Amino acid sequence: MDGIKDTDVSRRSASGAEKLRQMEPPLLALTASFGTLSNALLVSNHADGTINGYDPVKGTFIGTLQTATGSFAQDGLWGIAFGNDGMAVFQPGQPAVDLHQPHNTLFFTAGPNKAANGLYGRIDLPAM
Repeated sequence: MDGIKDTDVSRRSASGAEKLRQMEPPLLALTASFGTLSNALLVSNHADGTINGYDPVKGTFIGTLQTATGSFAQDGLWGIAFGNDGMAVFQPGQPAVDLHQPHNTLFFTAGPNKAANGLYGRIDLPAM
């Protein structure tokens, strides 16, 4: 389900969650290895730039993605997706190149400054 946009599914899976109703349009991501939000349905919130985790079965709110200084919040947050451990071959006969997109890194896009700017970023968990 990495990076799939499905407003209807997200609203059904977290019915009753006020934070989920604020999101237009919510983008969803799911992974088994993302710290305290492992196995959670992650939903981007364009309204306040946060990323919230929900239990994908019960639809209950688990928490907001945290950084060392508090809640993660990105002005103009749009999309989120986990990496796919991808490799690419740019020229036939040449070795594959690591795209540096680990499965447990959350990538995001945003349009800060009222969408006057564009941003592609990544969120890596600290090494344990």
